[in-house]
Amino acid sequence: MNVIEQVMLGWQCLRYASRQLLSPALWAPWLMVGGVEALALAALWWFAHPWVSWLMAPLLTSAAGEGVLRYPNLFRVLPGLFARVDLVVQASLGALAAGVATALFAVRSADRTASPGAAWRQAGRSVLRLVLVNLPLTLIAVGLSYGLDLALQARGSSSSSRHLAHGMSLGLIFVVQAWFLYANALVMLGGYGWLGALAALPRLAARGMAGALFMAVLTLVPLLLVQGLTATVASLVDRGVPETVGWLVAVQLVVTLVSSFLLTGGAAVYYQSALTEEST
Repeated sequence: MNVIEQVMLGWQCLRYASRQLLSPALWAPWLMVGGVEALALAALWWFAHPWVSWLMAPLLTSAAGEGVLRYPNLFRVLPGLFARVDLVVQASLGALAAGVATALFAVRSADRTASPGAAWRQAGRSVLRLVLVNLPLTLIAVGLSYGLDLALQARGSSSSSRHLAHGMSLGLIFVVQAWFLYANALVMLGGYGWLGALAALPRLAARGMAGALFMAVLTLVPLLLVQGLTATVASLVDRGVPETVGWLVAVQLVVTLVSSFLLTGGAAVYYQSALTEEST
């Protein structure tokens, strides 16, 4: 397929995934992830509650210093703290959820009937492969985000240089996300091991990279906009209502789940429609 055909197929796959947004069975794996992250956000937000203060107060002090325990300092660092939680959850439970969702979407798009339990059992047996096959994406994204910030601060780079570097890293994150987009499908639908799946990704790029990049940009841009708004409001805590930051982080959590739902579903349908022969 040429680039235009890949983009059109990517659009069709995302449209199909969006039509499944009200399906409880397809939402189940992402609700698992969302539930854990919501509990973590609540523990951070209400760290002073007697039920959790014995654990959260020492953790917050260790992560951000004793000043974080004084209102409203928590809300200045809440987006960053939640980002760390999200990284761990997505790298573990998120990999499992992506595997389950991939299997469920594959069955749904092929008009086959299968119990959701079968998808959960298959993903459970493949959870280590799913974690490992997604690990390079996680490490690269962390390196491009946090590593870049540390490097620029160490060099004392100018504001314009930082903006340029962040723009370039954002573009690279989209490309890397697109490159790894079909990794879960290779494990869950192609039966690959994690090394075999990583080795097969270059062969899929010719027929799916443009479509993957299109789907990644379309689903991740709303999330990035919410993240940018959250970071801006967090820097203005003293001028407004600090709790607004917490609510924006909650919105960010929901947008992340919707983006994951659409992107994983779109990737599964795209793989099944156009890449199964290429990957074998």
